[in-house]
Amino acid sequence: IVGLATIGALLAAWVVFAIVVIEHPDLADHPESADAVVVLGPSNKRIEQARALAAEVGTTNVVLSIGDFPAQAGTCTQPNLQVTCFVPEPYSTRGEAAEIGELARENGWHSIIVISTQAQASRARWLIERCFPGDLQMVAATNPESVTRGLDWVGQAFYETGAWVKALMSNSCPAPTRPAGASG
Repeated sequence: IVGLATIGALLAAWVVFAIVVIEHPDLADHPESADAVVVLGPSNKRIEQARALAAEVGTTNVVLSIGDFPAQAGTCTQPNLQVTCFVPEPYSTRGEAAEIGELARENGWHSIIVISTQAQASRARWLIERCFPGDLQMVAATNPESVTRGLDWVGQAFYETGAWVKALMSNSCPAPTRPAGASG
């Protein structure tokens, strides 16, 4: 009976974690001014949201995390914006955090807005804060592929739980993998 009680307590704790941290992260309802708007991958599906948000907060700096995919690379040129594209190394949220921190140092940015999925937002914040000491506002991506519903949410909660375990095992910012001043 002790074993069942332990399993029940662990399951209850995970459900609370999933609801509080994954389903209801701390997000900026009305983002304020920022030096840059950063989009975590896949950026090609979130570029319109980034453009609108940049205009709303009065910045022309947009940073896109792209993979080695032509559809994403095609978003690196945007009218009236200064776009910086990069392929994170490692290709993960942790790699994105390291690159964001490096770009902020190089460009003198003290405040950024980061667009990510709602489920990823708390973990992304935790990782980025290790690499970027400035003001960080998280915004949920609004493209349909970023919204998790129904049973998909359970799968996403399991994925994010595993990703949190991995993130917690390394609580420092990884060193940048590119020379200072180089952009992807």
